[in-house]
Amino acid sequence: DGALIKYDIRKERFKEIYPTGISSIAVFDHEVWCAAGDSLFRYNTEADSLSFYQKLNTPTIWCMAKSEDKIWIGTAKGLYVLEGETVKCLLPEIEIFKLFVSSRNELWIASRMRGLYKIGRDGILKKETSASDRVVSEQIRSFVEDDQNNVWFGTFDGLQMYRPSADTYCVYRPNFHPGSLSHESVFSLYKDRQGTIWVGTYYGGVNYFNQSKDVFLYYPYDNTNNHCLNFPIVGQMVEDKDHNLWIGTDGGGVNRLHRASGIFTYYTSSGKNSIYHNNIKTISYDKKNDQVYIGTCLLYTSPS
Repeated sequence: DGALIKYDIRKERFKEIYPTGISSIAVFDHEVWCAAGDSLFRYNTEADSLSFYQKLNTPTIWCMAKSEDKIWIGTAKGLYVLEGETVKCLLPEIEIFKLFVSSRNELWIASRMRGLYKIGRDGILKKETSASDRVVSEQIRSFVEDDQNNVWFGTFDGLQMYRPSADTYCVYRPNFHPGSLSHESVFSLYKDRQGTIWVGTYYGGVNYFNQSKDVFLYYPYDNTNNHCLNFPIVGQMVEDKDHNLWIGTDGGGVNRLHRASGIFTYYTSSGKNSIYHNNIKTISYDKKNDQVYIGTCLLYTSPS
């Protein structure tokens, strides 16, 4: 129903903060912000409730980002910016899928079906050129920044990397050479504490990219081999304190990779370590308490 739920880690209790209609949630400067319809709310710690912040009169808000004193608003029909109390539409009639602020304070804007846009440090909004040597796809999915300040993004047609020092793009796709990307439809990206880029694909398993050797190591799908994933559609990933990688899949539950041995443990809706559903929507790691939180699809049961 789009309710906002707060989980108290210490008491292990859930509390409904807002009953319905939450379309986006973000954390800015250690504060929780939410959008419901076209209105912004901010979580009030003392009152343990949402406080109304401002009505924006925008289409439904899908995603938010903040840089300096500006809040960027991605909606079902356009990109907006909130500065002070003023709301301005910068990119009308385009569905915004994801927003990412780089360390260089550039805003990267992923549209669902209309390509990649960027607001540079000069404040100018422009669409990045669609071409074989620039942006190769109109469907942009996810972002991550490596330790050299290069911006990586997943697309329907390959993994891309933007090198700001040279203003150049490169693309990684499957080919017949060993060490190439396993599948061109890149669904998720994750950078671990060693700076390794992990690449989750849609129906092609997971890869990690060795930047020093410029090759990918591929973990394929084979549910009979515990050195492989048990399902090919890969979603979000997190790393725990022991450097194990926890991988959410869309059909195979959670796969945990023990990095030292290369062996996977599977947490599915049946068996010894069961979860409620094999379709994983989101996954998060609480470093202080060494706990992994797993969000799944709703489990429907037939009436008796």
